[in-house]
Amino acid sequence: MAMRHATARDVTTPSGRRRAFAVVAGLVLVSMSLLSPASVAAAGTRDKLPDLRMAKPRDVQLVRYTAGYFAGRRLLRFSTIITNEGTGPLDVRGQRDCTSLTTCPTMTVKQRIRQSDGTWRTVPTTATMQYDVGDGHKHWHVLGMEKYRLWQLGVADPKPLRAAKYGFCFFDTTRWLDGAGPRYYVARPSGSNPGCGDPTTLKTRVGLTPGWADIYPWDFSGQYIDVTGVPTGEYLLCVRADPSHRFQQVTPANDEAWVRVRLAGSTLTVRAAGRSSCAQQRERFAPETSGGTGTIAAAAVEPGIVRLASVGTSAPRFLCRLGA
Repeated sequence: MAMRHATARDVTTPSGRRRAFAVVAGLVLVSMSLLSPASVAAAGTRDKLPDLRMAKPRDVQLVRYTAGYFAGRRLLRFSTIITNEGTGPLDVRGQRDCTSLTTCPTMTVKQRIRQSDGTWRTVPTTATMQYDVGDGHKHWHVLGMEKYRLWQLGVADPKPLRAAKYGFCFFDTTRWLDGAGPRYYVARPSGSNPGCGDPTTLKTRVGLTPGWADIYPWDFSGQYIDVTGVPTGEYLLCVRADPSHRFQQVTPANDEAWVRVRLAGSTLTVRAAGRSSCAQQRERFAPETSGGTGTIAAAAVEPGIVRLASVGTSAPRFLCRLGA
């Protein structure tokens, strides 16, 4: 008890107050020394994240090839548009350790996130980049940036058909939102920005500016799903941005878009299109035993969706976007 009394009395004396103040001041200085200038600045900043979305598939058409590589095949071809509708850019950087495609065939990928104070922070991702993905485009591609699937509706446990394209080099091709600023990510930038790169590139930078979009036209290599021999019926073409959630963005809940079509032999009819959950659309037309209605009604064709009859051509077009 005497010790507790002496401690209390010591603090109330002038000399005791000076000692107490010195202790508190010392603790404050130690605490501040643990905070770097970067961490102090970061405390008042926030991320300006991208918001990746897919527009409704466009130019949906059935192409019947009469010659060339796809002779005798029917392909469902379509244009896709990936957009950035967030407040910050999608900034993606690829890097590898050597210039040999044999020794260093892939790049690791990091994402740079814009901060509200104008600075950037860099985060690792599980994404990879590959140079040649078989599409005739001689540049580096982010693998799996978009996913295309075709589901048959009204049947139990359908197995999706997959698209051929799985590598993407994306940049600002189209102003998507009113008020969007100037484009920043371009195909062949000069100086230190290599864009999609070449066989000897060590670093790449691709991305999407807020309010901008990247279009992959229907006649680009890989923009198709082979529907040769599929049964007559109703189908859901589903497209999704960043399906493996490897990049930080506002939300992954709005990444899907779809178009509902009817395939019957050599004819194609577009029923409807939307920017919403593909799973909900599939459940809506599931067999009645699975909780759906089982009823597939013909809706009006969505504005902007092109409905075309099958056409013939000699070979797929291996268009390189960088040569445009």
